[in-house]
Amino acid sequence: MWPMGCDRKPRSKAYCMGYATFSSSLYMCLSWLGASRYIATGCVDGKVRVWDGLSGDCVKTFSGHSEAIQSLGVSVSGDYLVSVSLDGTARVFEIAEFKQL
Repeated sequence: MWPMGCDRKPRSKAYCMGYATFSSSLYMCLSWLGASRYIATGCVDGKVRVWDGLSGDCVKTFSGHSEAIQSLGVSVSGDYLVSVSLDGTARVFEIAEFKQL
């Protein structure tokens, strides 16, 4: 698990990286972004975070939900990430920048 505060500027890389496992209930779901090195996590705070799977850095935070993320899905093209929340909404985020080139 990585701390929820990674959308703030971390005090150090170790602060953002935290533990090496996703063993906490702070993360409701996760999805690999195609064949890239990036992982998206759906969190209980209603945010979707994108992580560099090699460095452990939190590289992007998407907002838009008011309750926990229930599910994540990636489009076939790898250009979009869809999140579904317990607030009854779905959001589509553009993630083309994280595709494997």
